[in-house]
Amino acid sequence: GVYRASAAGRRECGAPVYEHTDPGSTCVLLRRGQESRKTGKTRHGWVLLARGPAAAAAGGPPRALYGAQSEALAVPAEGWKRFDAPDPLPQIRRGPLAALLLAEAEGRAG
Repeated sequence: GVYRASAAGRRECGAPVYEHTDPGSTCVLLRRGQESRKTGKTRHGWVLLARGPAAAAAGGPPRALYGAQSEALAVPAEGWKRFDAPDPLPQIRRGPLAALLLAEAEGRAG
């Protein structure tokens, strides 16, 4: 699917929150931090989260579908791992929104 920076300007851990362009989607792509139990230092990564329709309606917590450890403020193109979702792993492409939407409509985006 195609994601764009939140129209509301939402940010998480210093980076934009990206929302799926499909108005019915509950998927978001965002940066999260987690403190290491061993070192006490915070490490960051990107996660693709989703809420099923029932959970979204009830205000339930989202599920982490995929994630990639990265200290970068930009969404990483590599290093993605599957958590609670099927293969294939996300393929990150950057570009003008119109071009990405056209590619998705033509079946070239994932």
